[in-house]
This record gives sequence, structure tokens and C-alpha cells, in this order.
Amino acid sequence: MIVSLEAISRSTSVMISQNRADFKRQAAADLQWKMVQEQDAQNKQLIELSNQILELTRLIHAHKQATQSVKQ
Repeated sequence: MIVSLEAISRSTSVMISQNRADFKRQAAADLQWKMVQEQDAQNKQLIELSNQILELTRLIHAHKQATQSVKQ
């Protein structure tokens, strides 16, 4: 009977330890997911800014060509 109680005690300790480890892993995964979402938002913002810069560059180039053809 003492051996059975010891086995129950040890298995309970192992389960508690595993639960703590699972909690830590879940917390780390949640933090990593939050960082991924923030990076995704930043990437989308950078793409939008890059597209705006590209459009402005095209407009400047078109304006430059138009003014050069008027001068000629």
C-alpha cells in the first residue's frame, strides 16, 4: 500500500511538472504569435509605403518627360 501511495504521489508530481511546462510553452507560443502578427502588420505597412513611393516615382518620371517634350 505504501508503494502505491508513493507511485500516486510521484505521478501527481510528474503531472504537475508537465502542466507547468505546458503552460510555459503556451505562454511562449502566444508571445511568438503576437510578434508574428505585429511583424505582419509592419510588413503590410512597408509594402503600402513602397507602393506609394513607386507611384510617386512614376508620376515624377511622367511629369519630367512631359515637361521635356514641351520644351522641345
